[in-house]
Amino acid sequence: MQIITKKIHETEYAYILELPSFYEDCCYIDIETTGFDRNRHMIYLVGLIFQTKDTFYLQQYLCDKESDEYELLYRINQQLSQYKYLVHFNGQSFDLPFIKSRLALYQIKEEISGCQSIDYYQALKPYKGFLRIENLKLKTVEQLLGYKRLDPFSGGELIELYHMYVQGNEKLKPILLLHNEEDMMGLYYLNAFYPLFTLFYEKTMPINYHKETAPNHLDSLVLSASIPQSKHYYTFTHQTPYGHVEILHDRLICSLPVYTGILKHFYSNYKDYYYLPVEDYAIHKSVAGYVHHDYKKKATKTTAYVKKKDTYIRCPLSEKEIKRLQTPHKSIKLFHADTDETFTYIQIDDFKTIAYPLFSAITKAILF
Repeated sequence: MQIITKKIHETEYAYILELPSFYEDCCYIDIETTGFDRNRHMIYLVGLIFQTKDTFYLQQYLCDKESDEYELLYRINQQLSQYKYLVHFNGQSFDLPFIKSRLALYQIKEEISGCQSIDYYQALKPYKGFLRIENLKLKTVEQLLGYKRLDPFSGGELIELYHMYVQGNEKLKPILLLHNEEDMMGLYYLNAFYPLFTLFYEKTMPINYHKETAPNHLDSLVLSASIPQSKHYYTFTHQTPYGHVEILHDRLICSLPVYTGILKHFYSNYKDYYYLPVEDYAIHKSVAGYVHHDYKKKATKTTAYVKKKDTYIRCPLSEKEIKRLQTPHKSIKLFHADTDETFTYIQIDDFKTIAYPLFSAITKAILF
């Protein structure tokens, strides 16, 4: 077995390091196998990217013969167990289960289950329609980012080349290594989606907010989350009736419409209320007894409300999601223009209490 190690900053891929690693204590991984059957097929090549102090390394483990797989697995198992996070592309479905199955086959005690899995494929799935790409294959996503490969082969095509290499064709070694090397560099380059991954995994970000008036004279509440700066981020703007999302080179911005005026809060237990037509609001039955019957009527779903003039945020979260935030000590009232109103509003002071912990959820709701 051979172990090939390179310092990435000394290679032609040094530019990828201008993107921040999603986590510091992590290892990026991609495997090459001779097939999809975990019981019959072997892992013949593993690529890793990891950081030691200030240096990022690419390390590749290549089996020169089939019997090398035991050593490869033993070493990889020990190496990966040192990290808190394992970063991969669809590795949750393929790479990690394959490694664990092969470890079990060789009766090597598996050490990697304690690592947290960070699957960039799963993290990009919700954004597929938004990104407008045909599929989520690694090469397709790389093309979206402008990442270029020299390797013309697919993983499946390399299987026959590996068998030829094992039989003595040493000239095929650079081809095998190049494919995995470009997979690894492409995987790291997906950190161009760092802001989207931050939302998906709800990574903590410093957030501030302010109110501003746009050129169209409409007010908005602007939430701004700081992210590590990089000119290689996939930047964009996205506008919906619920708000505006923009990714810049150093921050993620979410702007939500502000409405100032009178809205209605509807009572779900409307049968416990009476409607006062003159005053145009509902009161609870416990106090309705003090009102003459000529000035009150049983409330319905459409009349069991109280009106309030205030400043509101049009919230992109569903009512079900908002109600989950309710606690015995914190009640968040929902407002609407009327019963058939599709938009849900929250008083701005109430909204500010949930804006920080729910920044990712709010932003994702606008993007999706």
